[in-house]
Amino acid sequence: MKLKFEFFIMLVNRASNPLMMFFALFVISNYMGSSATTQFLLFYSLSQWILTTCFQWQKNRFVSTYKVDGAAGSYLFSYLLVSSIIIVVLIMLKLTSILTYSFTQVFLLCLYSIYMGAVYILGIWVRMQGGIKQYINADTTFVYIRWGCGLSLTLYIGEVEYIFLGFILSGLPLLFYYVVYIKNHIDKFKFKFNKRMLTTILSTGLLMAVYDFIVSGMLYIDRFLVKGDISDSFIMSSTVGTQITSIILGALISAVYPRLATAYKNGAIKLVFIKNLLIVSVAISIAVTITYFLGPLFAGFIMPSETFDSITIGLFGLSQSAHFLIAYFVLIYNLHNKVIIPTVSYGLAFSCYYVYLTYFNGVGNIQQLILYKILLLLLVSFVLFIDIYRRVRNADIADIADIADMERCK
Repeated sequence: MKLKFEFFIMLVNRASNPLMMFFALFVISNYMGSSATTQFLLFYSLSQWILTTCFQWQKNRFVSTYKVDGAAGSYLFSYLLVSSIIIVVLIMLKLTSILTYSFTQVFLLCLYSIYMGAVYILGIWVRMQGGIKQYINADTTFVYIRWGCGLSLTLYIGEVEYIFLGFILSGLPLLFYYVVYIKNHIDKFKFKFNKRMLTTILSTGLLMAVYDFIVSGMLYIDRFLVKGDISDSFIMSSTVGTQITSIILGALISAVYPRLATAYKNGAIKLVFIKNLLIVSVAISIAVTITYFLGPLFAGFIMPSETFDSITIGLFGLSQSAHFLIAYFVLIYNLHNKVIIPTVSYGLAFSCYYVYLTYFNGVGNIQQLILYKILLLLLVSFVLFIDIYRRVRNADIADIADIADMERCK
């Protein structure tokens, strides 16, 4: 499938979730109030933080190892192990009062995280088997079904957290469809246990999980720490700015990654990487421009009681674009299974941003805060670019370490 066509259908897929989210936010804001809208956004942000930390690295590892014999059993065990850790950690955070949510909210957060983790892993499996159209059609359809059922349930009960119960119940048929598709399109659908492969998955995945935790923290932590009268408008501006940008850049990265993985294994990564970097740069310009002009319209439509300006939302879009630029660079490190440099770089940036946020405390200039965040992200991207350039120059980037990992798993 050509990149342009796959990007287009991925764009349609990526746009469905933000569009339904904006619609749900509009309904919640008008029927349940702005405080319920902010509560939902914070709860949703926490769920995305958990999902990215616990399951994003498994998706990335799966791209390079899904053909290895015993992959099904190893990833199933890894998924169950991580799901158990989510339950234990969230319960501990609740018992120690670090999480101020009710037990019902924590329970729904656990269920939703585990459900979406299964959707992540099975969905990428279907895509890697060549079922891109089947994946996109099913996933896009169930985005509308999930949001429709979830929103109906939360309006009926009157509590925003029950939208996640609606997500889960209405999304179960999607998991069943993925399992049936995989079973019908794989020669050996055996859930046998491969100890060596599981060890490789967990050992390389631990550092990836730390990296994903830091990346999500950089994206979401300010929504929890910015207080005062500006918190509602800040959270809405952040949500709209990041979601609009993510539609374009998320679709592009999703379409590019399998091609980078193929070029990497064929020793032809250099030209493919440079060509796609130019495409990503153009996409960033387009995404930020669209966010600047359309962002305030979406935000004002959802929450009419607040005032939004183009510059602030545009800066949030630029910040998210910097995230995706780094994400593109990190694809190379994921293929090498060596993410120590991105993790350390991002970790330092996250620490600096956290310290700044603790002193900001909702009384400083919002745009100054976002600009500081953008500066930190650009510094990280610069460090990664220099390191990747060194690897390209020294032909390091063409190493087929991933294939060696696959051989060791056999």
